[in-house]
Amino acid sequence: MRTALTVVTCLALATTAHAGNELSIGSTDRALRSASADAVTGDSYTGGQLGVAHELHLALPGVSLWATGALQWGGAKGTLFDLAADVSQSSYLVGGRARYAIIPHVDATAHLQVGVAHTSLALTDAMSREVSDAGWGGIAEGAVGLELLAIQQPSFTLGLRLELGYVAAAPVALAGKSQHPDDGTLRLQMTQASLGRLDLSGPVAGLAAVSRF
Repeated sequence: MRTALTVVTCLALATTAHAGNELSIGSTDRALRSASADAVTGDSYTGGQLGVAHELHLALPGVSLWATGALQWGGAKGTLFDLAADVSQSSYLVGGRARYAIIPHVDATAHLQVGVAHTSLALTDAMSREVSDAGWGGIAEGAVGLELLAIQQPSFTLGLRLELGYVAAAPVALAGKSQHPDDGTLRLQMTQASLGRLDLSGPVAGLAAVSRF
């Protein structure tokens, strides 16, 4: 019995001796540089990010490769034609990350992710009347950065990741649609005013807490 318990313990330690999964949570700040975004808001796009990753065991000297998935969300506020503007976007991405240990407790990292984004724009006048629209489009993100690791053990790592990169978002065509309460009243379909194509591309900075286990 003692021998069997010893074998089981050794196997358990062997399977948990290396941190092959990752969870991260943090914030992002994107500088909106397109003409369509400048027409809506002068603010940066700020929001949050939640990421997961799993290490791919490929034989590359000094470099570890990870498959990644991420959820990002955020928005910005501004003014368009004397109307209060509210821009928001949620993104769903998959991709890969490379990591290289520079010195103990400091890693260099780079990632590339692609996916889809849901972009919405709402305009509200002084009488609280609102027009809005939303649509889906493609999105891609690439960044490089550093990880500062307070805890760096074979089975557990905890630290901060700082990244700088660029987000390329496909412009989304939007049209102003009046929002009415659903009170059962039948209304005639009215012509919708085009709001153009909204492009939320721009340089991005991200800060996240990272844990590998």
